[in-house]
Amino acid sequence: MDEKIIKDLPCRVRFATEKWDAVIDEGMQLTQQKIESDPRLSAFLPGWKAEPRAETRARLIAEAAGAR
Repeated sequence: MDEKIIKDLPCRVRFATEKWDAVIDEGMQLTQQKIESDPRLSAFLPGWKAEPRAETRARLIAEAAGAR
């Protein structure tokens, strides 16, 4: 990453990072739909579920706090 570009375009960088979780979550949901609609994929990946990134982070933080 070019630091100069990031410093010159802070609004665009902030905008992109604010939307990143939503973009990844949407991709995971689409992947889950594809898995569920394809018998071979669902057999290969039984029980695979898309978990929103915010929920994943909260779960991992809670697990880390419990492990201490």
